Formats: sequence, structure tokens, C-alpha cells
Amino acid sequence: MTFPRVPMFLHIFEPRYRLMLQKVISNGSRSFGMVSHRRGPVPSADGDFDAPFTRYGTMLYVTDLQMFPDGRSLVETIGTYRFKIVSYTWQDGYPMAMVERIEDIAYADEENMEMMERMLDATTGNATTLASLSHVPTQELHRQGLEFVNSMRTSSTGWFADRIINAYGQPPQDPAIFPFWVATLLPVHEREKYLVLVSTSVRERLKLVTVWMRSMQQRSWLSTGGLSGSCIIC
Repeated sequence: MTFPRVPMFLHIFEPRYRLMLQKVISNGSRSFGMVSHRRGPVPSADGDFDAPFTRYGTMLYVTDLQMFPDGRSLVETIGTYRFKIVSYTWQDGYPMAMVERIEDIAYADEENMEMMERMLDATTGNATTLASLSHVPTQELHRQGLEFVNSMRTSSTGWFADRIINAYGQPPQDPAIFPFWVATLLPVHEREKYLVLVSTSVRERLKLVTVWMRSMQQRSWLSTGGLSGSCIIC
């Protein structure tokens, strides 16, 4: 799964996607959308969208391209923005879609959300998963996330090894982007990552990844068996 402002590295070898890549390079856009294969129940965010892939995805921009004589390509991209598929058709074996760009809610709405959550939390004392984070300020969630990454790097955890950081960059200081970076690197199931992708609230995204990080902190290891995912280019 791909996210905005985060690098993604692709090995393109299927003829249909090689053709698509040639088109976006030749027309000068250097951009294409990527969505995930749908597995299991339809995500609630997708509504009645009937397709073998998810309704939401990320637009990618090709930053570097290495082509081989046999037609394969190693492609470096960066996510530019999220989108929602409005309609689609099939062309040359891959989907072509009309999309709607997805933006975060306004900063004032974020502030109101935080204020209301903290007021309600003080009243109810709710202490379950996401709800248990209602009292935590948004900036504090970001700070705790950065602290988690630093502690994992100190312990030489593979997810944040130097070679990974060199490829994906340092943890973002922008709280809006930080959850996307974390979701790219942590071995979390795709259905959980999809919640981060579709969320239009910075605070909500930070709470989602904080739940993951706290869960990992409570355990000395995390089994990655059965975690898998793949994407569709459109």
C-alpha cells in the first residue's frame, strides 16, 4: 500500500504495466494511481464500490526510472496525493479511472475534534483502544510516535534499520505525514493500513498508528506471518 509524501519502489515486469509506464513517461505526466487488491470483506470506507480493488488509493510520481533490455523496469516513485475512484473502465489489461482528490479536514475542525474528545474523555473515563487516546493532545501523539521510532532504532529493530531509513527518509516532523510514513514501514495488516489511508483527520491517523506502536511496545516481538499485500496500478 502506498501513501502520500512517502517513497515507493516498484519492479515492473508485467507487459500491461510496462505499457502503462511507457505511456505516463511519454506523455510527460510521470504519474499513475495505485490501489490495493481487495481481499476479504469490503472495507466500510468503500461503500457499495464493486471492484476487485479498493476505492481509495494514492497518486504516484516517477522520480527515477531504470529500464532493462528485457523490458523490466525498476521505478522509484513518491506519493503525491490520495484519491477516491469515481468511475473506472479497463484498458490494455489495467484499470483506467476518474478520481476525486481527497484532502484533510480543516485545521479548525481538527482543533474542535480534539477539544470535544478531551472533554468527553474527562467525563466518561473511557479507556479502550482508540478511545483511551482521546485525552492525549494531537501534538503529544506525534511526539510519542517520534519517540517510539527513536527507541526502535536504538534497539536495532529491523523496521527502522539504517538501510530502511536511508530509503524512506527520516521520520516526518509534519504530524499529517508521520502516520503515512509509519504505515509504510511497520508490518501491520493491510486492512489496518487502509484505515490510515482513507482517514481525513490528522488526529485520527495519529491515534491509529499510536495503537499499533503501543501494542508493539507491550510485546517483545511481533509475528509477521500471514501479513501480505499487493497493489494494482491504474
